[in-house]
Amino acid sequence: MNLKLTTETTEQTILRVLGEGGTQPVTLHRIVTANDGHHSPGAVSRALIGLRQAGLIDQEPGAQGRYRLTEKGMAEANVNPVPRTLNEVHAHPGGDALNVLTGELAIGTDVTGEVQRWQLWNSIGTIPFLAMGSSGSGGTGLLSGLVEATLPHYPDTRVWLIDSNHQMTEYWNRADKVAVSRLDEWERPDVLSADEMLDQVLAVQRDRARLLADAGKKAWNTPFDDLRLPLGVLVIGFLDEVIEDAGLRAKLGQVSKMARKTGILVASHVHSPGLGSFANDMALQDFFAAGNILTMRQSTKMFGRMVGPHMERFQPIPVTFDDGSTTAGLGHMADGTLIRAYWASGL
Repeated sequence: MNLKLTTETTEQTILRVLGEGGTQPVTLHRIVTANDGHHSPGAVSRALIGLRQAGLIDQEPGAQGRYRLTEKGMAEANVNPVPRTLNEVHAHPGGDALNVLTGELAIGTDVTGEVQRWQLWNSIGTIPFLAMGSSGSGGTGLLSGLVEATLPHYPDTRVWLIDSNHQMTEYWNRADKVAVSRLDEWERPDVLSADEMLDQVLAVQRDRARLLADAGKKAWNTPFDDLRLPLGVLVIGFLDEVIEDAGLRAKLGQVSKMARKTGILVASHVHSPGLGSFANDMALQDFFAAGNILTMRQSTKMFGRMVGPHMERFQPIPVTFDDGSTTAGLGHMADGTLIRAYWASGL
């Protein structure tokens, strides 16, 4: 289903807008203002009557001016509601969440109950993580889970944390270094600026590159070889804010160029999955696009701007399940599999 149609009939617009709402009712105002108000209120009213008579939509009981798709309407609009079974996925995985030797991490469960996994690294280096989702979708929880899963099993792991919005303060004492956006908010001498943080990561990368070259290795691929270089994890709580600054964006670009081969895993959360979120930096976007991605709940406005043709088969994730419980933690993997991520589910 094309979520960015510009030449639609009034009926098509109504079905699209209600489809973007998933199982949630949509207001008449939202329908009328769709496509920048291209359809008049009179045309919308007539179309609503016709769609109700055709059994494609229902008016929300007791709520004047709120509509939702029927099952027939969902089929017509090509909408797949979120499977209810995902509502019952536990917030945390079992003790085998991480394969310590291979770096395979369980991140969530799909609708069939099968555990889905990501690799922390492979034979050519570390693999970046990116959670894409609006506020409250569970992206920060997923990053927290990465830290929670790796630190107990890899005690030598170096963790650098850029926590711009102070959403991961419980990990401040467990990270090697912590940075925030504006230092004037803090008096703690151990809290760095994001600029200082990235400088330190770059220095570590250069040292590691020399060690690997001296050992005749092209890339870091395990913390258990003769060099015993520990896994490094750079966690960026909100990527959007960091790359708004041209200087920080340039330094993060340098980090990304050496991250894989020097054993630095870059994990981040971005609110909107469009090129604009990367300040039109194609190299930085390509770096994350080649890694592990979970596309989580988006605002209706941002959903139509997703990057990549594979996004077209994703359906918008509603704010809640039918029973009113949160869909935080729901997300599509790159192959389209819908999962509920561990750690993020209980938000």
